[in-house]
Amino acid sequence: MASSKWAEEKISAKEKPVISEELRELEKDIELRKEGIQRLILASQKYHHALSKKKACPGVGLDDADKMLPVDILGVVMIHHGEEFGEESAFGE
Repeated sequence: MASSKWAEEKISAKEKPVISEELRELEKDIELRKEGIQRLILASQKYHHALSKKKACPGVGLDDADKMLPVDILGVVMIHHGEEFGEESAFGE
C-alpha cells in the first residue's frame, strides 16, 4: 500500500508494522484498567451523592430543625452527650 504526497512522490510502500504480542498484552491490560477505573469512578460518585444528601433526623434531641449531613448529626450528638457529663469527666473535655 503506497502513500503519496501532493507532488505524487511515493513516501512509503512498506507494509504495516507488526505489533508484538507484548504490546497487545499491554493494550489489553490498559483497556482492562480503564474499564475498571471508570466503574470505580461511577460507584464513587453514587456513594458520594448518597453520603452528601442532607436528611432530617428526628429523635436525636437536636433543637435545629434544619436538615444536616449524617456525619454532622453524629458529631453534634457526640458533642452534646459529652457536655452532659460536665467538664470534670473525660467525656466532657
